[in-house]
Amino acid sequence: MKNNLIRFIWSAATLGMSVFQVHAQTYVKSGGHLVVASGATLESLLTIYIDNGAEMVNNGTVILKRDLINTSQAGPDDLGTGLFEFTGTQNQSVSGLNIFEDLMLDNAAGLAVAGNTRVNGILTLTNGLVTLGTYNLLLGTAATVAGTPSATKMVVPESTGQLQKEFLSPSALSFTFPVGDASVTAEYSPATLAFNSGTFGANN
Repeated sequence: MKNNLIRFIWSAATLGMSVFQVHAQTYVKSGGHLVVASGATLESLLTIYIDNGAEMVNNGTVILKRDLINTSQAGPDDLGTGLFEFTGTQNQSVSGLNIFEDLMLDNAAGLAVAGNTRVNGILTLTNGLVTLGTYNLLLGTAATVAGTPSATKMVVPESTGQLQKEFLSPSALSFTFPVGDASVTAEYSPATLAFNSGTFGANN
């Protein structure tokens, strides 16, 4: 299904078992909600705006060709159990405080993290750089990294932003941070932490 309005405004909608393609800005207004059900796909060719006081829950797949802007002031927004795919052809960004289950980047122009962001499931690096700027990208306790990270598909902490990982228990545990530098020539320089024993406090 296609929509050619300048702005497509959602007040309350649930997308079921179908593919819904929006050719306009997707705007979830304050007090409204947009649910992408399991098995459904929403493809947005322009920016998705989530207004303060609005709710977007993705339990299916959301394909973004432009940006995701979340202006919620109530704290991090849990955006559901589904997959967000950033697959544009120009640099994309995700702003606001967002909690993703699965996030995939397949855009050679890259993705800029413009708000503290959390991924609880799978971070898939297919193509492009995830740049952090002054914001953090936090991987939850069960989060994993998929793809084959390299100098063309990695996380780049450009400024004070950090790629962080939570752990429940350090016993016989290791994790590789798919990070690198792109200030001059892109270089992939992953960092691996390995734990043999010990204890962690809460939120570590």
